[in-house]
Amino acid sequence: FERGDFYKVVALVEGRLLSIYDGVTEYAVGRLLRDRALPKHRGGLYVARSPQEALRATFTLPQSSKLPWAPRYLLRCHVQGPIEEYRGKLAVSALLVLSASPLSAAFGGASYAARCRRARQPQARPQLAPEVAQPPRNREASEAARLVSAAASTAGSAILF
Repeated sequence: FERGDFYKVVALVEGRLLSIYDGVTEYAVGRLLRDRALPKHRGGLYVARSPQEALRATFTLPQSSKLPWAPRYLLRCHVQGPIEEYRGKLAVSALLVLSASPLSAAFGGASYAARCRRARQPQARPQLAPEVAQPPRNREASEAARLVSAAASTAGSAILF
């Protein structure tokens, strides 16, 4: 086996670690998988040299991937055989899974769906005072807004003491 650790991100479905791409290839700690690595994407098991590269690879999966929405796990592996490298991707002929860890939100999110939800969350915006948010149209409205603001301020003070 090749020295050093290699990494792969997989999907967790019903307690099984499966390929995000084909949804069929199953990984398990201690399991040795084989698929002859061939040039030009014609075979092999894809891995990365670092956890960060493995996570980055999940953003470039083909649209035809079967499990893009499933929660993700990071595998640490040893690999064997020649390494075919093309366009930053590594294909190996055999890999032995050493460990599997769930991807936390801090490391990039558990799934594509989680990353999309996080990206859609509105950012916190500062709250504006009512008179700033909607300027009064006349002097009476301005005075009313000042009085409401003063009353709210006084009420807040009474609660604090």
